[in-house]
Amino acid sequence: MRAAEGAAHDYSASADRPGSVPFTSAPLVLREFEKGGHQLHWLVQQETALEETLLCVSGALRVLEELLSAD
Repeated sequence: MRAAEGAAHDYSASADRPGSVPFTSAPLVLREFEKGGHQLHWLVQQETALEETLLCVSGALRVLEELLSAD
């Protein structure tokens, strides 16, 4: 986020809208939400790839253990 985007808004509560966020920040919040969704998707893909790699390594270790125990 650029400093100018966050600094231009007053996020404090006002008398007419206690605890509210100005409507002008909605696009910014939506962009951040979308970025978070993309990041989550990427992390899930990485997790899946790591699980597949670990399964391959585990299988290779079992094969090696069996080969070593056969000698």
